[in-house]
Order: sequence, then structure tokens, then C-alpha cells
Amino acid sequence: MKRDKIEANGLDAFIANISPMLDGLNTQMATMAQLLAACHDPIKDDAELEARMTLIDELYSHADTEGHAAARFAEMVADRVYEYESESVLVPFASQAEALAFLLSDRGV
Repeated sequence: MKRDKIEANGLDAFIANISPMLDGLNTQMATMAQLLAACHDPIKDDAELEARMTLIDELYSHADTEGHAAARFAEMVADRVYEYESESVLVPFASQAEALAFLLSDRGV
């Protein structure tokens, strides 16, 4: 019988603390939803591109290994950046001679 009372007290404590716990969980889930959207949704404009680049930097700052979850999320966001840049950023064609001339002048040779 004593065990039933302990479980009831434990349940009462849980019920008393459920509201703050759910509030915190709600905030965490909203943040996670934003992160997952950044990993999945295509980039629409240059402002969003800048925001994603900032997010990548922030994620990598929290990753201590390549296998860390933050690094994996950063790679997924980087995939969206690559997709946007490959569709939006035009790189002019340059001949080999033009490329070499640019490199030489850029390096002051």
C-alpha cells in the first residue's frame, strides 16, 4: 500500500510540473522545426542565402567532430546553399589563358 502512495505522489509531482515542461518543449520543437526547414526548404533569395550561411557557421561552431549532429545539419543546409548557387549564381566562362592571366595578376606575378 505504501508503494501506491509513492506512485501517486510521483504522479502528482509530474502533473504539477507538466505545464512548464510542455512550454519548454514547445519552444524546443519550434526551434527544431526551423532547423529542419532550413535543411529541407529551397532558398528563395540572397537574404535567405545569407541567413543560411550564418546558420552553417553557427552549427559548425557547435560541432567538435564531423559526425556531430550539428555538423550533419550544417551539411544539409550547405546542400541547399549549393542548389541555390548552382541555379542563381552565374560564373562566366573563361578560357584557360584568361584564367591563368587572372591568377597571375591576382597574385602579383
